[in-house]
Amino acid sequence: MYDLAKQSKHDQNLRKNQNVYSKILLSIYVILVLSTPALATGTYAGGAGTSGDPYQISNSTQLVELSNHSEDWGKYFVVTADIDLTSTSINPIGSSTTAFSGEFDGDSYTISNYSYTTNTGVNNGLFGYVTGTIKEVLLEDATLTLAKTVTSHSGTLVGQLVGGDVIQCGTISPTTTGGCLNTGGLVGRMDSSASVEKSFAIDVDISDAVTHAGGLIAYIQSGTVDLSFSTGSVVLSNTLPGGACGDLGDAAGLVAVNKGTITNCYSRASASVGTHVDAYGAGGLVADRFGTIVDCYSTGVVSGTNDRLGGFTGWRLPNDPNACFWDSDVNSSLNGHGENPQPTTGLTGETTANMKKKVTFTDDGWDFKGETTNGSNDYWTIDEDSDYPVLVDIGVLLTGDMNNDWLVDPNDIDIFFESFKRYQTSTTDSVIDWDADLDSDGDIDRKDFNLFSSALTSNNVITFADLNGYVGNVSNFTYNDNWLRINHTTSTTASDVTFQSSARVFEIRPGANTEITILDDVIGNIAAGNDAKVTIDDTGGNGPDIMGSTVLNDSSNELYIKGGNVGFVRANSGSSIEISDGTIHDDVELRNDSTAIISGGTLKDIARAFNDSTMIITGGTLEKTVLADEFDDNGGVGKVMISGGTLPGSGSAVDIRDDGSVWVFGSSFKIDNVDSDPNIYTYSTASRSTPKIITLKGTLSDSTALGTGTPAGGVTVYLWLNTARLILVQSSWATSWTALPHATGDADGDDDVDCDDKTILDDAMDTSKGDASYDHRADFDHDFDVDSADETIWDDTYTGTCP
Repeated sequence: MYDLAKQSKHDQNLRKNQNVYSKILLSIYVILVLSTPALATGTYAGGAGTSGDPYQISNSTQLVELSNHSEDWGKYFVVTADIDLTSTSINPIGSSTTAFSGEFDGDSYTISNYSYTTNTGVNNGLFGYVTGTIKEVLLEDATLTLAKTVTSHSGTLVGQLVGGDVIQCGTISPTTTGGCLNTGGLVGRMDSSASVEKSFAIDVDISDAVTHAGGLIAYIQSGTVDLSFSTGSVVLSNTLPGGACGDLGDAAGLVAVNKGTITNCYSRASASVGTHVDAYGAGGLVADRFGTIVDCYSTGVVSGTNDRLGGFTGWRLPNDPNACFWDSDVNSSLNGHGENPQPTTGLTGETTANMKKKVTFTDDGWDFKGETTNGSNDYWTIDEDSDYPVLVDIGVLLTGDMNNDWLVDPNDIDIFFESFKRYQTSTTDSVIDWDADLDSDGDIDRKDFNLFSSALTSNNVITFADLNGYVGNVSNFTYNDNWLRINHTTSTTASDVTFQSSARVFEIRPGANTEITILDDVIGNIAAGNDAKVTIDDTGGNGPDIMGSTVLNDSSNELYIKGGNVGFVRANSGSSIEISDGTIHDDVELRNDSTAIISGGTLKDIARAFNDSTMIITGGTLEKTVLADEFDDNGGVGKVMISGGTLPGSGSAVDIRDDGSVWVFGSSFKIDNVDSDPNIYTYSTASRSTPKIITLKGTLSDSTALGTGTPAGGVTVYLWLNTARLILVQSSWATSWTALPHATGDADGDDDVDCDDKTILDDAMDTSKGDASYDHRADFDHDFDVDSADETIWDDTYTGTCP
């Protein structure tokens, strides 16, 4: 009988268990939800948005995705490539409604050509309103165009930083036009103990701003700025619209209004309050100073019609600065502070000369690299008598910045070039500046130069050329201590140009039909046009150093190296090289029917002959391999002829690949076993199987000097020993050799000139010198070519008739 009571109890237990199970499942679900990262609403290159696995941004599209998805503004992001925002519309990331509270890591990549225009916006910049962390972001050529009414809190990187952090960030060549309230080069406004650390704004251009404009930051309500700097220009508007902007304004090189703490900072930016007389004022570092300033200096020009103009600070004096300086030569008509009373302690005006001396600052307790009296943090360094102090190791890495001034300019050229020259002498030289090892591989070489050259902006190098297409004579020529880029454009008349001891040449680009003699240092490349002639000469004893590449890419160039130190050398398109002295530190490379004659000097790297080019070595010292090869399998192989000089004592002295040919002539030579330390010839077997040809001519003192062993890859060896010829074809090296008679026109060595020799001659005619079928036995005149001249020799010798 069905027991309703039991069933009811069973149902109650079941429901009870189901409730328990539901609660367990709900708990598991909640745990999973809380422990699993939420999926991004934007589309990125990868990552999960966590600190350990941030979302990856590799292009402008993904950065726009971030700007459009406020749901992601609390996550972690990392940039994985340089990003160009040209013609890209992007809104500020973060707003007062939804702050960017996550972390954005630029990873030292460059975000270039950011542009934003607004008539009504608040919190303007790549990031609008930030409570999180922005680090290692480098902006280049950012542009803000702002209305002079309403727009507030604007910076190219961050509009308003509220309790957040900006760490090791920078903006290079930012341009801001307009702005109603708080316009900064990097950050607009800081609140709630926000911090900016190890950051910079270089070549700032702020113009037509209205109220509170600063080269780095406009307004610090609360927070700290440490180890940061600015350069450029800050200009307030000449017209005041009033309203939301107010009717007063101030401008400063670093920070317009400081109610926080600024330590270990400097500004080289100029500041101007325009013509309106009721502006608060302007200062080289700070305009409106409520807060604390320690260990800072300013050098920018301060101007305006207001009486609150100071070389260091503009107005208000509740706290004296501590150990701060301003350049009194730059602003000779001003005091350090813009209104009375003046600071009684902590602010010193110094001449430009004294501002460029380390002792000026260390005597006041500044912590410099190389001294321990004032601490071991090494915040500052200085190139004494040449530059003001600069901060050490801050911000995003600027490749090529040798002196830590966050510029890559002619001063860095001097340091880089000197480091290169010292490295060539001794890799352990304690005075070498290893900052010049830009790729951190332990060498200071052409690879570092390539990185440095690409970082050196063209406006730091003077281009010098006249309208006739050549520069004339620039002996002892300097131009404001900048390096010259000599640009020889096309000229119908050859001209002689000589660079002598005081010339400072970064790069030379000789045009067509020009002749240039180089007697002193050129750090950059030499790239010659058609029919140009370039001579590198040490006649004057200056030891010219050519750090970059000397490239003869156009046709019929000539290069003569007669001394000095030269980097990579390449000839192309029928050009020629002659090396009689000096040191070549990188490859000497020939392509496409070019030629080289090496009669002296030292080649420290590989001498390469490609694509039907010919290299003749009659002297000098070769420290690495001589290579005959095809280049990129494009057809045509190189030829190398060696009649003198010193080859490496061990390793692969001569390397023949892809049907390349090498001839070695000398008074004596030796062929060792190919498997044991050869000092004349080795055959490279790397993925190659075509038979090779090597021809040796000279004198052997004894027959056993040839060594023993088996040549690899079916090598064919021809030996001309005085008038006798020894032949070994695809066999083992002989332990003893028998001289074969060699009659003129006798190709097969049977001591008879007959039709068999004509057959060999015909087969060898008109073949490539590098072709494996080329038969040297038919080269009767020993000119390393089988042609009509050899046919004439055979005709003159054989009097019979062949079938």
